[in-house]
Amino acid sequence: MQRKFFLLVFLILLTCLAVTLSCGDDDDDDNDNDDVTPDDDDTVDDDDTVDDDTPDVDDDDSGPILTPLDAGEVTYLLDNGLPVPSHRYLDGTRVMSLDGDWLFQQDPAFAGEDEQWYAPGYDRSDWRAIEVPGSWCSAFDDLLRYKGIGWYALTFDVPDSVDDAQLHSMLLRFGAVFLRSKFYLNGELIGEHQGGYTPIHLALRDKLQRENNVLAVRADNRITWTTIPVDTIFHQGSHGWWPYGGITRPVGLHALPDPWLSKVEPAFVDENGNVVVTLGVWSFSPQTRHVDLDVILTDPDGDERPGYARLLVNAAGYLAYRFTIESPAPQVWSRQTPENLYLLTLSVDNGDGLAVRFGYRTLDLDGHRLLLNGEPDYWHGINRHSDYLASGPTETEETIAREVELLGELHANHVRPSHYPVDARLLDALCDAGITILEEVPVYQLQFGQMDDPHLIAVAQHQIAEAIERDKNNPAILAWSVGNEYGNYWPTSRVLTAEMNAQAKRFDPSRPTLAVIANATCVVPLDFTLSEVDLIGVNQYYGWYMGRVWQAGRCLDTVHRMYPDKPIFATEFGAGAVAGNFLPAGEEPGPEDLEDHSYSEDFQAWLLESHITQFLERDYLSGVMPWVFADFRMEWDPSTGNPHPVSGMNLKGLLTHDRTQRKMSFDLVSGIYSELEER
Repeated sequence: MQRKFFLLVFLILLTCLAVTLSCGDDDDDDNDNDDVTPDDDDTVDDDDTVDDDTPDVDDDDSGPILTPLDAGEVTYLLDNGLPVPSHRYLDGTRVMSLDGDWLFQQDPAFAGEDEQWYAPGYDRSDWRAIEVPGSWCSAFDDLLRYKGIGWYALTFDVPDSVDDAQLHSMLLRFGAVFLRSKFYLNGELIGEHQGGYTPIHLALRDKLQRENNVLAVRADNRITWTTIPVDTIFHQGSHGWWPYGGITRPVGLHALPDPWLSKVEPAFVDENGNVVVTLGVWSFSPQTRHVDLDVILTDPDGDERPGYARLLVNAAGYLAYRFTIESPAPQVWSRQTPENLYLLTLSVDNGDGLAVRFGYRTLDLDGHRLLLNGEPDYWHGINRHSDYLASGPTETEETIAREVELLGELHANHVRPSHYPVDARLLDALCDAGITILEEVPVYQLQFGQMDDPHLIAVAQHQIAEAIERDKNNPAILAWSVGNEYGNYWPTSRVLTAEMNAQAKRFDPSRPTLAVIANATCVVPLDFTLSEVDLIGVNQYYGWYMGRVWQAGRCLDTVHRMYPDKPIFATEFGAGAVAGNFLPAGEEPGPEDLEDHSYSEDFQAWLLESHITQFLERDYLSGVMPWVFADFRMEWDPSTGNPHPVSGMNLKGLLTHDRTQRKMSFDLVSGIYSELEER
């Protein structure tokens, strides 16, 4: 009787799925967000519970079978014909690293495609060796300022561990390529991508050979009117941070099983326990089959709760499932207890295996207060850029460890990693250290018609969806920033903000959104942006670029009067200083000529202390984040020096570019933050 019931259900589902299931396609258009809107009802049937007593059944036995959810219940994103996957703490599909020595050639005449530099037989004897990951800007002194096309090439063999059946189900994963990229394998185009800070996944299908594969990458680091980030109106041709071109994050070859577990999103239902797992599966074959799924939930104490489920896979394309794991009341993740992380390990009988980390914490809005785990949360944080003297934009295990160590010495409890998604390994390390995160996409200083341009909006929406799909499981991420310093005083900003906010909520309804504005609204209280988001960030540089230091607090008062029921953060403020440069003996720091600053450590520390003092007096404020953690490269020189003391360098860091010297401001901010920790 039970078998007949399941057979009937199967036939009904198969008929419905043939009509309604969104399976995606192989369209390589970066702007094609093949997503489905999530359903607000996340109820899980009792029959879908995974527990220790679930019998181990084979294909001939009846047992708990998870059927695909309706097409409207789980949002997903396609890129190059594959779903953007969740970030893995452990990934059993990875076969080999493709990091190391590649060949490189710049292409200022744009000849590479016409001359087929990607072809297997092309002569590359005059190409230079380059380390991947990295950037041509930091690898070669003569290319530091090169903006244009750069070609990479690598010849590789597939390891013997990959059998013939797997050879045609392989995937290439690039952690990031800046900014626009095309990928060729053995002379054929296999994908394209726009966006310099999120991973790229490329299905190889029948393009891969057992030996002598030639992989070529065309990278274009030019920032234009049609890219995100855009070429800005205020500094045309010169960007606010360095456009490091190239393959800037690790590259790997993966063997994709059929089906492939792409999305894994575990979440505690409530404080009483039980974990609901949303699972996205990519099926390459339309063949109907059952897939056995072994589940292990490991708690912060190392105790394991094993489980089992069976998936009914009955179509090609994207299938989604949801099931529950019975668990005791969760241990809360917080800044004080960052060790309270759970590990969900999934293993499939086709060889797929992965693990994701997650944690339980609550995040609520109560008027102008942000509540973390039920308590008002105050961010005493810092902004930073992934920009290093030796490695440019590329993080290494050493830079990550040192960055987190220095953030701890600063007593920062929060980080805005800057205007783009950073390496997920850095986000993992911040989570382990109990440092919370505001993650942002590079919607940077768009103005006027740029803000309702359908193409730019689509590219920006794609990038925020990529970031959320990758990083959603990280409990340290408290909010998604939809953009920085775009023209909130102009009506078109409402279009951009509404579209970005809707995209963020579509892919993650659990977190608040934030928009960062410049101080123009403090001068003329006009805004078309902030009503569309949950949180407000205000950047202002009183006493540095404009006005007087004492105006900083009043600026925030103006925004608070406009939005008294929204949490407000002082997201940027600061001043430049050359390490080792001090005012003459006996001279006290104070207001300076806005076009002839001293760039002294004394003045920088004085300005930061003046700002923070004003901010701490305002109890409606939810946090402060000076700009910036360490000096970094930028393309335009501010007019605040006569002349600017170090061309091509933003000197507002509390540390030098190489992180070896602390300016006076580092110890000043560290002392203030240490006192805040004790409150």
